[in-house]
Amino acid sequence: RWLVKQLRNAGFSVWMDEEALVGGTPSLEAIAQAVCSAEVIVPILSVKRGESTWCTDELGLAYSNRKRLFPVLIDGFSDVQSALSFSDRMILNGVQWENFTGDDRDARAQALIDNIQQAIGRGDAASQAGSEVLSSPFWTRHFGDDEASRLLDATVVSRLCWPTLPSEPFTA
Repeated sequence: RWLVKQLRNAGFSVWMDEEALVGGTPSLEAIAQAVCSAEVIVPILSVKRGESTWCTDELGLAYSNRKRLFPVLIDGFSDVQSALSFSDRMILNGVQWENFTGDDRDARAQALIDNIQQAIGRGDAASQAGSEVLSSPFWTRHFGDDEASRLLDATVVSRLCWPTLPSEPFTA
């Protein structure tokens, strides 16, 4: 909820199922419509994500509709990676994750906001360099120097190439 507030304060419209779905709402239709109409998707990656087939279905729908993905890691990388379904791993493999597990979440939230703004064309003109890459749901982004970022920087790919995530941390 903290991140939702930050995104809204930055001028983004944020859809959350627990706010939007009320009794009697056809939830599957409402969720699918929200995913398909969004410019970007910010999946929250936690160890509990693996327990939800809804999350996997939503991510699959976002991927098949070529939505720009900005995953946010809120639990330890290794724990989350092992909890993800194989389809989630495949989809998220080509995307740099934002690591919110450290003490600098304000700075990381600002980096996330800046990158979303750049991806959807709200950033300054200088930040639009490389926009051809940003038109794809997968692009290289780097946020921090922690183990998860180093590992993911080593596996980030452009366009639609699907190498698997290594099971052991990458060391440079």
